[in-house]
Amino acid sequence: MSTQTIGILLGGVLPALFLAWFNIFQKYSAKSGISGFYFMLIVGLTISAVCAAIILITGDRAFTWRGGAFSLGAGFLWVSGVGFISYTLRNYEVPLAKLAPLYNANTLIVVLLSLFIFAEWQQVNIPKTIIATLMIVGGSILLTR
Repeated sequence: MSTQTIGILLGGVLPALFLAWFNIFQKYSAKSGISGFYFMLIVGLTISAVCAAIILITGDRAFTWRGGAFSLGAGFLWVSGVGFISYTLRNYEVPLAKLAPLYNANTLIVVLLSLFIFAEWQQVNIPKTIIATLMIVGGSILLTR
């Protein structure tokens, strides 16, 4: 198996499965009556505990202040997005099956931004990327109607 295939499995397929189940657990949490703020606090504590254990086990202590600043920004953006999702699930009874395709449109935004910010247009097949994007948009429209 090539390193790129392993990378796609570890960095694409497994996260897709884990994040799908994350959404299911998030919906169950909202239906169980927990506020989105406590949900995010508990998730944050879990992240902290797991990461501390991984750092201790692996010994990977690489850190830069610049990387830390980007991490802080990423955390703020993530908790803001998840906060809106949690609030919506608890207060507006929007079906997760309709909501998930919309907030997962972030994939399209990431594709567009990474093509330009990281010049990844040089590494991907643009026609296939456009076709896949149109399929995602079409699927999102179909699911939300």
